[in-house]
Amino acid sequence: MSKIIESINIQGSIYTGDDVSKYALDFGKTITKKPLAVANTTSAEDIIKIIAVAKKHSVPLSIRGAGHSCYGQTLCNGGIVINNISSKPQFKVHSESVEVNTRTRWLDLENALNAMGRSLPVLTDYLTFSVGGTLSVGGYGVRSVTEGSQVDQVQKLQIITWNGDILWCSPDENEEIFRYALCGMGQLGIIEKVIMRTTPYFPKPILHHYRHPSLEHLVATFESFLDENNSFPDYFEAAMVGENFLNFSHPIVNRILKTGTHLLLGKKIIGSRYGFHNKERINFEKSELLRNIKPKISTIKDNYALFSHRKQDKYVSSLHRQKRIWTDYMLNYEGLCKFTSFMEEELQDKKLANYLGVLYFLGNRKPKKKIHFAFEPASGIKDRMTFLVGVFYAVPENDTTGVNYVREALKRSLQKVVSLGGRPYLYGWNDLDNKMRNSLYGDSCEKMINLCQELDPEGVGKLLPSFTGETNAV
Repeated sequence: MSKIIESINIQGSIYTGDDVSKYALDFGKTITKKPLAVANTTSAEDIIKIIAVAKKHSVPLSIRGAGHSCYGQTLCNGGIVINNISSKPQFKVHSESVEVNTRTRWLDLENALNAMGRSLPVLTDYLTFSVGGTLSVGGYGVRSVTEGSQVDQVQKLQIITWNGDILWCSPDENEEIFRYALCGMGQLGIIEKVIMRTTPYFPKPILHHYRHPSLEHLVATFESFLDENNSFPDYFEAAMVGENFLNFSHPIVNRILKTGTHLLLGKKIIGSRYGFHNKERINFEKSELLRNIKPKISTIKDNYALFSHRKQDKYVSSLHRQKRIWTDYMLNYEGLCKFTSFMEEELQDKKLANYLGVLYFLGNRKPKKKIHFAFEPASGIKDRMTFLVGVFYAVPENDTTGVNYVREALKRSLQKVVSLGGRPYLYGWNDLDNKMRNSLYGDSCEKMINLCQELDPEGVGKLLPSFTGETNAV
Protein backbone atom coordinates (compact mmCIF):
# COMPACT_ATOMS: atom_id res chain seq x y z
CA MET A 1 0.00 0.00 0.00
CA SER A 2 2.76 2.46 0.95
CA LYS A 3 4.44 1.93 -2.43
CA ILE A 4 1.24 2.88 -4.22
CA ILE A 5 0.80 6.03 -2.15
CA GLU A 6 4.44 7.03 -2.51
CA SER A 7 4.22 6.69 -6.28
CA ILE A 8 1.48 9.35 -6.49
CA ASN A 9 3.25 12.62 -7.30
CA ILE A 10 0.70 15.38 -7.89
CA GLN A 11 0.35 19.09 -7.20
CA GLY A 12 -2.72 18.42 -5.08
CA SER A 13 -2.77 16.62 -1.74
CA ILE A 14 -3.19 12.95 -0.82
CA TYR A 15 -5.23 11.69 2.15
CA THR A 16 -4.65 8.25 3.70
CA GLY A 17 -5.42 6.46 6.98
CA ASP A 18 -7.95 8.17 9.24
CA ASP A 19 -8.09 11.17 6.90
CA VAL A 20 -10.13 9.19 4.35
CA SER A 21 -12.97 8.40 6.79
CA LYS A 22 -15.36 11.08 5.55
CA TYR A 23 -14.84 9.87 1.98
CA ALA A 24 -16.09 6.41 2.99
CA LEU A 25 -19.61 7.92 3.07
CA ASP A 26 -21.57 10.01 0.62
CA PHE A 27 -24.47 12.41 1.23
CA GLY A 28 -26.87 9.54 1.87
CA LYS A 29 -24.77 8.18 4.77
CA THR A 30 -26.23 4.69 4.34
CA ILE A 31 -23.42 2.87 2.51
CA THR A 32 -19.81 2.67 3.69
CA LYS A 33 -16.83 1.87 1.44
CA LYS A 34 -13.40 2.94 2.68
CA PRO A 35 -10.89 3.96 0.02
CA LEU A 36 -7.18 3.30 0.11
CA ALA A 37 -6.50 6.98 -0.55
CA VAL A 38 -8.14 10.22 -1.60
CA ALA A 39 -6.42 12.43 -4.18
CA ASN A 40 -7.38 16.11 -4.17
CA THR A 41 -6.69 17.05 -7.76
CA THR A 42 -5.91 20.53 -9.05
CA SER A 43 -5.35 19.92 -12.76
CA ALA A 44 -5.72 17.54 -15.67
CA GLU A 45 -2.08 16.61 -15.15
CA ASP A 46 -2.87 15.43 -11.62
CA ILE A 47 -5.69 13.25 -12.90
CA ILE A 48 -3.56 11.68 -15.64
CA LYS A 49 -0.81 10.85 -13.11
CA ILE A 50 -3.30 9.17 -10.78
CA ILE A 51 -4.72 7.12 -13.66
CA ALA A 52 -1.19 5.96 -14.53
CA VAL A 53 -0.59 4.82 -10.93
CA ALA A 54 -3.93 3.01 -10.86
CA LYS A 55 -3.16 1.19 -14.10
CA LYS A 56 0.31 0.17 -12.91
CA HIS A 57 -0.92 -1.24 -9.59
CA SER A 58 -4.39 -2.41 -10.74
CA VAL A 59 -6.13 -0.13 -8.24
CA PRO A 60 -9.74 0.91 -8.94
CA LEU A 61 -10.64 4.59 -9.25
CA SER A 62 -13.79 6.59 -8.66
CA ILE A 63 -14.60 10.26 -9.12
CA ARG A 64 -16.17 12.54 -6.52
CA GLY A 65 -17.31 16.15 -6.65
CA ALA A 66 -19.32 17.27 -3.62
CA GLY A 67 -20.26 13.64 -2.87
CA HIS A 68 -24.01 14.31 -3.10
CA SER A 69 -24.93 10.81 -4.26
CA CYS A 70 -27.19 8.70 -2.04
CA TYR A 71 -26.42 5.14 -3.15
CA GLY A 72 -22.63 4.92 -2.87
CA GLN A 73 -21.99 6.07 -6.44
CA THR A 74 -18.85 8.06 -5.53
CA LEU A 75 -17.42 5.49 -3.08
CA CYS A 76 -14.53 3.16 -3.86
CA ASN A 77 -13.69 0.32 -1.50
CA GLY A 78 -9.90 -0.17 -1.36
CA GLY A 79 -9.28 2.12 -4.32
CA ILE A 80 -8.41 5.77 -4.95
CA VAL A 81 -11.11 8.43 -4.85
CA ILE A 82 -10.33 11.40 -7.09
CA ASN A 83 -11.76 14.34 -5.15
CA ASN A 84 -12.28 16.68 -8.06
CA ILE A 85 -13.63 19.92 -6.59
CA SER A 86 -12.04 23.30 -5.92
CA SER A 87 -12.86 26.60 -4.24
CA LYS A 88 -10.91 28.40 -6.99
CA PRO A 89 -13.14 28.86 -10.05
CA GLN A 90 -11.50 28.53 -13.46
CA PHE A 91 -13.45 29.83 -16.44
CA LYS A 92 -13.45 32.01 -19.56
CA VAL A 93 -16.53 34.05 -20.37
CA HIS A 94 -17.62 34.57 -24.00
CA SER A 95 -20.53 36.68 -25.24
CA GLU A 96 -23.21 34.01 -24.77
CA SER A 97 -21.30 31.08 -23.29
CA VAL A 98 -18.71 30.17 -20.68
CA GLU A 99 -15.86 27.66 -20.76
CA VAL A 100 -15.40 26.30 -17.26
CA ASN A 101 -13.23 23.76 -15.50
CA THR A 102 -15.52 21.20 -13.90
CA ARG A 103 -13.78 21.35 -10.51
CA THR A 104 -15.45 24.74 -10.16
CA ARG A 105 -18.44 25.04 -7.84
CA TRP A 106 -21.68 26.34 -9.37
CA LEU A 107 -21.91 28.99 -6.63
CA ASP A 108 -18.58 30.54 -7.58
CA LEU A 109 -19.34 30.41 -11.30
CA GLU A 110 -22.80 31.98 -10.96
CA ASN A 111 -21.51 34.79 -8.73
CA ALA A 112 -18.81 35.63 -11.26
CA LEU A 113 -21.25 35.56 -14.18
CA ASN A 114 -23.77 37.76 -12.35
CA ALA A 115 -21.08 40.39 -11.88
CA MET A 116 -20.79 40.47 -15.68
CA GLY A 117 -24.54 40.64 -16.26
CA ARG A 118 -24.85 36.97 -17.23
CA SER A 119 -26.32 33.87 -15.61
CA LEU A 120 -26.49 30.13 -16.11
CA PRO A 121 -29.84 29.11 -17.64
CA VAL A 122 -30.46 26.32 -15.11
CA LEU A 123 -29.14 25.81 -11.58
CA THR A 124 -30.04 23.29 -8.91
CA ASP A 125 -31.14 24.62 -5.53
CA TYR A 126 -27.81 23.70 -3.88
CA LEU A 127 -24.80 25.39 -5.43
CA THR A 128 -21.77 23.97 -3.62
CA PHE A 129 -21.81 21.01 -6.02
CA SER A 130 -19.06 20.79 -8.62
CA VAL A 131 -19.91 21.51 -12.24
CA GLY A 132 -18.65 18.09 -13.27
CA GLY A 133 -20.55 16.25 -10.58
CA THR A 134 -23.94 17.66 -11.57
CA LEU A 135 -23.38 17.24 -15.30
CA SER A 136 -22.55 13.59 -14.67
CA VAL A 137 -26.15 13.05 -13.50
CA GLY A 138 -28.25 15.72 -15.28
CA GLY A 139 -29.10 18.81 -13.26
CA TYR A 140 -32.61 20.24 -12.81
CA GLY A 141 -33.81 23.42 -11.16
CA VAL A 142 -36.52 26.06 -10.92
CA ARG A 143 -35.79 27.30 -14.45
CA SER A 144 -36.06 23.84 -15.99
CA VAL A 145 -39.74 24.66 -16.58
CA THR A 146 -38.60 26.74 -19.57
CA GLU A 147 -34.93 25.82 -20.12
CA GLY A 148 -34.67 22.05 -19.62
CA SER A 149 -31.79 20.41 -17.76
CA GLN A 150 -28.26 21.60 -17.12
CA VAL A 151 -26.85 19.06 -19.58
CA ASP A 152 -29.10 20.61 -22.24
CA GLN A 153 -26.98 23.77 -21.94
CA VAL A 154 -23.66 22.02 -22.70
CA GLN A 155 -22.31 22.77 -26.17
CA LYS A 156 -18.98 20.97 -25.89
CA LEU A 157 -16.97 19.03 -23.31
CA GLN A 158 -13.46 17.76 -22.72
CA ILE A 159 -13.13 14.35 -21.10
CA ILE A 160 -10.13 12.54 -19.62
CA THR A 161 -10.83 8.86 -20.19
CA TRP A 162 -9.85 6.23 -17.63
CA ASN A 163 -7.06 5.33 -20.04
CA GLY A 164 -5.57 8.82 -19.60
CA ASP A 165 -6.52 10.17 -23.04
CA ILE A 166 -7.98 13.67 -23.50
CA LEU A 167 -10.87 14.06 -25.96
CA TRP A 168 -13.10 16.97 -27.00
CA CYS A 169 -16.69 15.89 -27.58
CA SER A 170 -19.81 17.63 -28.92
CA PRO A 171 -22.86 16.83 -31.04
CA ASP A 172 -20.49 17.07 -34.04
CA GLU A 173 -17.30 15.49 -32.61
CA ASN A 174 -17.13 12.16 -30.74
CA GLU A 175 -20.91 12.47 -30.57
CA GLU A 176 -21.53 9.10 -28.93
CA ILE A 177 -19.09 9.80 -26.10
CA PHE A 178 -20.73 13.22 -25.65
CA ARG A 179 -24.16 11.60 -25.15
CA TYR A 180 -22.85 8.90 -22.80
CA ALA A 181 -20.48 11.07 -20.76
CA LEU A 182 -23.17 13.60 -19.80
CA CYS A 183 -25.45 11.87 -17.27
CA GLY A 184 -23.01 8.93 -17.47
CA MET A 185 -21.99 8.95 -13.78
CA GLY A 186 -18.28 9.18 -14.60
CA GLN A 187 -18.23 5.76 -16.24
CA LEU A 188 -16.24 6.87 -19.29
CA GLY A 189 -13.83 9.12 -17.42
CA ILE A 190 -13.67 12.56 -15.89
CA ILE A 191 -15.30 15.54 -17.56
CA GLU A 192 -12.53 18.16 -17.32
CA LYS A 193 -14.03 21.19 -19.08
CA VAL A 194 -17.34 22.21 -20.60
CA ILE A 195 -18.57 25.06 -22.77
CA MET A 196 -22.08 26.04 -21.67
CA ARG A 197 -24.70 28.51 -22.80
CA THR A 198 -25.36 31.58 -20.65
CA THR A 199 -28.32 33.98 -20.53
CA PRO A 200 -28.88 37.56 -19.33
CA TYR A 201 -28.97 38.00 -15.56
CA PHE A 202 -32.30 39.02 -14.00
CA PRO A 203 -31.94 40.11 -10.37
CA LYS A 204 -34.86 40.73 -7.99
CA PRO A 205 -37.47 38.39 -9.51
CA ILE A 206 -41.11 38.59 -8.41
CA LEU A 207 -42.54 35.50 -6.72
CA HIS A 208 -46.10 34.24 -6.34
CA HIS A 209 -46.57 31.73 -3.48
CA TYR A 210 -49.62 29.42 -3.44
CA ARG A 211 -50.99 27.15 -0.73
CA HIS A 212 -52.89 24.03 -1.88
CA PRO A 213 -55.55 22.02 -0.02
CA SER A 214 -54.30 18.63 -1.22
CA LEU A 215 -51.58 16.91 -3.23
CA GLU A 216 -54.16 16.08 -5.91
CA HIS A 217 -55.06 19.77 -6.20
CA LEU A 218 -51.39 20.75 -6.50
CA VAL A 219 -50.65 18.30 -9.30
CA ALA A 220 -53.85 19.22 -11.15
CA THR A 221 -52.55 22.81 -11.47
CA PHE A 222 -49.56 21.54 -13.47
CA GLU A 223 -51.79 20.66 -16.43
CA SER A 224 -51.48 24.18 -17.84
CA PHE A 225 -47.81 23.43 -18.59
CA LEU A 226 -48.83 20.92 -21.24
CA ASP A 227 -50.16 23.49 -23.71
CA GLU A 228 -47.31 24.57 -25.99
CA ASN A 229 -49.14 27.82 -26.77
CA ASN A 230 -49.28 28.92 -23.13
CA SER A 231 -46.81 31.40 -21.72
CA PHE A 232 -44.73 29.91 -18.93
CA PRO A 233 -43.39 31.35 -15.67
CA ASP A 234 -39.64 31.90 -15.56
CA TYR A 235 -39.29 29.84 -12.38
CA PHE A 236 -41.34 27.06 -10.85
CA GLU A 237 -41.16 24.66 -7.90
CA ALA A 238 -43.58 22.95 -5.52
CA ALA A 239 -43.43 20.74 -2.44
CA MET A 240 -45.29 18.79 0.18
CA VAL A 241 -43.49 18.76 3.51
CA GLY A 242 -44.08 15.80 5.84
CA GLU A 243 -45.80 16.36 9.18
CA ASN A 244 -42.86 15.29 11.34
CA PHE A 245 -40.51 17.75 9.65
CA LEU A 246 -42.43 20.84 10.73
CA ASN A 247 -40.93 21.14 14.18
CA PHE A 248 -38.75 24.01 13.03
CA SER A 249 -39.20 26.88 10.60
CA HIS A 250 -38.79 24.66 7.56
CA PRO A 251 -36.60 26.29 4.88
CA ILE A 252 -38.44 24.71 1.94
CA VAL A 253 -41.81 25.82 3.30
CA ASN A 254 -40.45 29.32 3.86
CA ARG A 255 -39.01 29.35 0.37
CA ILE A 256 -42.17 28.23 -1.40
CA LEU A 257 -44.95 29.63 0.79
CA LYS A 258 -43.18 32.64 2.26
CA THR A 259 -44.37 31.68 5.74
CA GLY A 260 -42.97 30.22 8.93
CA THR A 261 -44.29 26.88 10.16
CA HIS A 262 -44.19 27.17 13.92
CA LEU A 263 -48.01 27.44 14.04
CA LEU A 264 -48.59 24.58 11.58
CA LEU A 265 -47.40 21.57 13.56
CA GLY A 266 -49.14 18.29 12.79
CA LYS A 267 -50.26 19.36 9.30
CA LYS A 268 -48.89 18.62 5.86
CA ILE A 269 -47.86 21.78 4.06
CA ILE A 270 -48.43 21.78 0.29
CA GLY A 271 -47.36 24.75 -1.77
CA SER A 272 -46.10 25.97 -5.12
CA ARG A 273 -44.14 28.97 -6.26
CA TYR A 274 -44.06 30.73 -9.62
CA GLY A 275 -41.37 33.30 -10.35
CA PHE A 276 -41.03 36.05 -12.95
CA HIS A 277 -38.10 38.09 -14.17
CA ASN A 278 -40.15 41.28 -14.01
CA LYS A 279 -43.72 42.64 -13.85
CA GLU A 280 -44.21 42.31 -17.62
CA ARG A 281 -43.78 38.52 -17.32
CA ILE A 282 -46.47 37.93 -14.67
CA ASN A 283 -49.44 37.36 -17.00
CA PHE A 284 -48.70 33.71 -17.71
CA GLU A 285 -51.39 31.12 -18.47
CA LYS A 286 -52.65 29.76 -15.15
CA SER A 287 -54.84 26.73 -14.66
CA GLU A 288 -58.39 27.45 -13.52
CA LEU A 289 -57.58 25.92 -10.13
CA LEU A 290 -54.67 28.30 -9.66
CA ARG A 291 -56.72 31.35 -10.66
CA ASN A 292 -59.01 30.62 -7.71
CA ILE A 293 -56.17 30.97 -5.18
CA LYS A 294 -54.88 34.36 -4.10
CA PRO A 295 -51.08 34.18 -3.93
CA LYS A 296 -48.71 35.82 -1.52
CA ILE A 297 -46.36 38.04 -3.49
CA SER A 298 -42.75 38.78 -2.66
CA THR A 299 -39.55 39.99 -4.29
CA ILE A 300 -36.08 38.51 -3.79
CA LYS A 301 -33.47 41.12 -2.95
CA ASP A 302 -30.73 39.59 -5.04
CA ASN A 303 -30.59 36.33 -7.01
CA TYR A 304 -33.16 33.52 -7.12
CA ALA A 305 -30.41 30.90 -7.28
CA LEU A 306 -28.56 32.28 -4.25
CA PHE A 307 -31.84 32.65 -2.35
CA SER A 308 -32.73 28.99 -2.98
CA HIS A 309 -29.22 27.87 -2.12
CA ARG A 310 -29.26 29.59 1.26
CA LYS A 311 -32.60 27.99 2.15
CA GLN A 312 -31.54 24.53 0.95
CA ASP A 313 -28.24 24.77 2.81
CA LYS A 314 -30.17 25.43 6.00
CA TYR A 315 -32.45 22.44 5.35
CA VAL A 316 -29.56 20.04 4.65
CA SER A 317 -27.73 21.25 7.77
CA SER A 318 -30.80 20.36 9.84
CA LEU A 319 -30.41 16.70 8.76
CA HIS A 320 -26.85 16.21 10.04
CA ARG A 321 -27.90 13.39 12.40
CA GLN A 322 -30.01 11.55 9.85
CA LYS A 323 -29.45 9.25 6.92
CA ARG A 324 -30.74 10.86 3.73
CA ILE A 325 -32.43 8.21 1.61
CA TRP A 326 -33.29 10.41 -1.35
CA THR A 327 -34.14 9.91 -4.96
CA ASP A 328 -36.01 11.64 -7.79
CA TYR A 329 -38.14 10.32 -10.63
CA MET A 330 -39.05 11.83 -13.98
CA LEU A 331 -42.54 11.23 -15.41
CA ASN A 332 -44.92 12.66 -17.94
CA TYR A 333 -48.03 14.40 -16.61
CA GLU A 334 -50.28 11.36 -16.72
CA GLY A 335 -47.64 9.28 -14.96
CA LEU A 336 -47.12 11.99 -12.36
CA CYS A 337 -50.83 12.06 -11.48
CA LYS A 338 -50.86 8.30 -11.00
CA PHE A 339 -47.59 8.30 -9.07
CA THR A 340 -48.70 10.98 -6.62
CA SER A 341 -51.90 8.97 -6.01
CA PHE A 342 -49.69 5.97 -5.34
CA MET A 343 -47.58 8.00 -2.89
CA GLU A 344 -50.68 9.18 -1.04
CA GLU A 345 -51.67 5.55 -0.54
CA GLU A 346 -48.14 4.66 0.58
CA LEU A 347 -48.10 7.48 3.11
CA GLN A 348 -51.23 6.17 4.76
CA ASP A 349 -48.66 3.99 6.50
CA LYS A 350 -47.82 6.25 9.45
CA LYS A 351 -44.50 4.55 10.06
CA LEU A 352 -43.37 5.38 6.53
CA ALA A 353 -44.91 8.86 6.68
CA ASN A 354 -42.85 9.57 9.80
CA TYR A 355 -39.69 9.29 7.72
CA LEU A 356 -40.81 11.42 4.77
CA GLY A 357 -39.19 14.82 4.74
CA VAL A 358 -40.36 16.25 1.43
CA LEU A 359 -42.03 15.46 -1.86
CA TYR A 360 -40.52 18.03 -4.20
CA PHE A 361 -41.71 18.92 -7.73
CA LEU A 362 -40.11 20.62 -10.72
CA GLY A 363 -41.30 21.08 -14.29
CA ASN A 364 -38.92 20.24 -17.12
CA ARG A 365 -39.53 21.51 -20.63
CA LYS A 366 -37.14 19.97 -23.12
CA PRO A 367 -35.51 22.08 -25.85
CA LYS A 368 -37.15 21.68 -29.25
CA LYS A 369 -33.91 20.23 -30.62
CA LYS A 370 -33.28 17.84 -27.75
CA ILE A 371 -30.10 15.74 -27.68
CA HIS A 372 -30.78 12.25 -26.39
CA PHE A 373 -28.50 11.54 -23.41
CA ALA A 374 -28.62 7.81 -22.81
CA PHE A 375 -29.14 7.91 -19.04
CA GLU A 376 -30.77 11.30 -18.48
CA PRO A 377 -34.18 10.92 -16.80
CA ALA A 378 -36.00 13.19 -19.27
CA SER A 379 -34.45 11.67 -22.39
CA GLY A 380 -36.28 8.41 -21.80
CA ILE A 381 -39.73 10.04 -22.02
CA LYS A 382 -41.19 11.10 -25.38
CA ASP A 383 -43.30 13.98 -24.02
CA ARG A 384 -41.68 17.39 -24.29
CA MET A 385 -43.02 18.48 -20.88
CA THR A 386 -41.98 16.22 -18.03
CA PHE A 387 -42.05 16.49 -14.25
CA LEU A 388 -39.44 15.64 -11.66
CA VAL A 389 -40.65 14.47 -8.26
CA GLY A 390 -38.15 14.14 -5.43
CA VAL A 391 -38.90 11.63 -2.67
CA PHE A 392 -36.74 12.60 0.28
CA TYR A 393 -36.76 10.36 3.34
CA ALA A 394 -34.66 11.05 6.44
CA VAL A 395 -34.00 8.33 9.03
CA PRO A 396 -32.18 8.70 12.37
CA GLU A 397 -28.60 7.44 12.13
CA ASN A 398 -29.04 4.44 14.45
CA ASP A 399 -32.44 3.35 13.11
CA THR A 400 -31.40 0.33 11.02
CA THR A 401 -34.98 -0.96 10.93
CA GLY A 402 -36.11 2.40 9.56
CA VAL A 403 -33.48 2.35 6.81
CA ASN A 404 -34.65 -1.08 5.67
CA TYR A 405 -38.29 -0.02 5.86
CA VAL A 406 -37.67 3.03 3.67
CA ARG A 407 -35.51 1.03 1.30
CA GLU A 408 -38.39 -1.38 0.68
CA ALA A 409 -40.71 1.59 0.12
CA LEU A 410 -38.35 3.01 -2.49
CA LYS A 411 -38.25 -0.34 -4.25
CA ARG A 412 -42.03 -0.13 -4.59
CA SER A 413 -41.80 3.48 -5.74
CA LEU A 414 -39.25 2.63 -8.41
CA GLN A 415 -41.33 -0.29 -9.66
CA LYS A 416 -44.35 2.02 -9.90
CA VAL A 417 -42.39 4.67 -11.79
CA VAL A 418 -41.06 2.13 -14.29
CA SER A 419 -44.56 0.73 -14.81
CA LEU A 420 -45.74 4.28 -15.62
CA GLY A 421 -43.01 4.82 -18.22
CA GLY A 422 -40.89 7.05 -15.98
CA ARG A 423 -37.20 7.01 -15.12
CA PRO A 424 -35.13 7.38 -11.94
CA TYR A 425 -32.52 10.12 -11.45
CA LEU A 426 -29.34 8.09 -11.02
CA TYR A 427 -27.69 10.14 -8.25
CA GLY A 428 -30.33 8.77 -5.85
CA TRP A 429 -31.19 5.57 -4.01
CA ASN A 430 -32.34 3.19 -6.74
CA ASP A 431 -32.14 -0.61 -6.48
CA LEU A 432 -32.05 -1.53 -10.17
CA ASP A 433 -31.97 -5.24 -11.01
CA ASN A 434 -31.16 -6.52 -14.50
CA LYS A 435 -34.79 -6.79 -15.59
CA MET A 436 -35.60 -3.24 -14.53
CA ARG A 437 -32.36 -1.87 -15.94
CA ASN A 438 -33.08 -3.43 -19.33
CA SER A 439 -36.65 -2.13 -19.26
CA LEU A 440 -35.42 1.41 -18.59
CA TYR A 441 -32.37 1.64 -20.82
CA GLY A 442 -32.56 -1.16 -23.35
CA ASP A 443 -29.23 -1.67 -25.10
CA SER A 444 -27.79 1.61 -23.72
CA CYS A 445 -26.25 -0.24 -20.75
CA GLU A 446 -24.55 -2.70 -23.07
CA LYS A 447 -23.34 0.21 -25.19
CA MET A 448 -22.00 1.96 -22.07
CA ILE A 449 -20.11 -1.15 -21.02
CA ASN A 450 -18.65 -1.50 -24.53
CA LEU A 451 -17.55 2.14 -24.49
CA CYS A 452 -15.99 1.62 -21.06
CA GLN A 453 -14.02 -1.35 -22.39
CA GLU A 454 -12.91 0.68 -25.41
CA LEU A 455 -11.90 3.80 -23.43
CA ASP A 456 -10.72 1.95 -20.31
CA PRO A 457 -9.14 -1.30 -21.56
CA GLU A 458 -7.47 -2.03 -18.19
CA GLY A 459 -10.68 -1.47 -16.24
CA VAL A 460 -9.48 1.05 -13.65
CA GLY A 461 -12.77 3.00 -13.61
CA LYS A 462 -15.37 1.60 -11.19
CA LEU A 463 -18.47 0.26 -12.92
CA LEU A 464 -21.62 1.24 -11.01
CA PRO A 465 -24.57 -1.02 -10.11
CA SER A 466 -26.86 1.19 -12.23
CA PHE A 467 -25.12 -0.15 -15.33
CA THR A 468 -24.18 -3.70 -14.24
CA GLY A 469 -27.53 -4.61 -12.66
CA GLU A 470 -25.91 -5.45 -9.31
CA THR A 471 -27.30 -4.28 -5.95
CA ASN A 472 -25.36 -2.14 -3.47
CA ALA A 473 -24.99 -3.63 0.00
CA VAL A 474 -25.91 -1.37 2.92
